[in-house]
Amino acid sequence: YPFRPLAPRAYEIACDHGLAIYDSAYVALAEQQDKDLYIADIALYNKVHNVFGFVKWFTKYSDTL
Repeated sequence: YPFRPLAPRAYEIACDHGLAIYDSAYVALAEQQDKDLYIADIALYNKVHNVFGFVKWFTKYSDTL
């Protein structure tokens, strides 16, 4: 996916939650696509999962199979 269309939202997420733009781009893409985002980065997960309910801890992925 091209980054340019996601950049404004990714920047907003990064600033609001103290994230690297790299990490916030994944959150922005999942938000845009209306998809769950399974991650194994505990720091990122702890910063955003309460705000973005679609961000899930990676071990929960097996629960969806």
